[in-house]
Amino acid sequence: MVIYLRNDGAEKYLRIKMRKNGPKLMTTTSKGAAPFFTSYGRIISYEFPQYHLVNNRLVKIEDDVKDSRRIDQGSTWTLGECNLRNPKSGMSLDLKEVDGKNTTTGAATDLHSDSQRFSVGISGKWPLESSKLGTLLVRDEKAGLSTFADTRDRKGAEFRWNARQILTKVGKPFDQNFQKASGYFKFSSAPDNAVVPTGCKLVVGSE
Repeated sequence: MVIYLRNDGAEKYLRIKMRKNGPKLMTTTSKGAAPFFTSYGRIISYEFPQYHLVNNRLVKIEDDVKDSRRIDQGSTWTLGECNLRNPKSGMSLDLKEVDGKNTTTGAATDLHSDSQRFSVGISGKWPLESSKLGTLLVRDEKAGLSTFADTRDRKGAEFRWNARQILTKVGKPFDQNFQKASGYFKFSSAPDNAVVPTGCKLVVGSE
């Protein structure tokens, strides 16, 4: 998937100008915006795929772009404090308290609600973190559901993007009301389960 990077405050896009000593990042209106793609949490230039975005500059990828074992986590990115919304249903992912524990649910989109803000990955496998609680979603076997909790003794639940849908480790998406779908992922050019991350911050992965 091709993406374009826009600074909402300046209302400008990133563009790339190749010079003798390498690529230089600049800003522009939508005309001339540079296309990028994501791979294992990295943001890579579509036109110059030997370079990826590290902090505020483009750095040459020294190893195989497909080798995930050699990726410096300081060069990866996440989407922080996102409202994860479904445009068709008007619902967003939210927190719900069950027996004193916080789990996920769907609620009408409210861009001002701190309980509807989450951090997610941009590619590959990633955990789901509640921005309000500062904890990851993990499986609570005793409660029989996934809850946001301390993960020092447990691994956070893994999710991934596919065709604009958020899938669990076993390939089940959230449905349009942000309940766990009973079926498995199905490809569609306009899926009912599409999720649009809104109002996000682009954050260095190691932060």
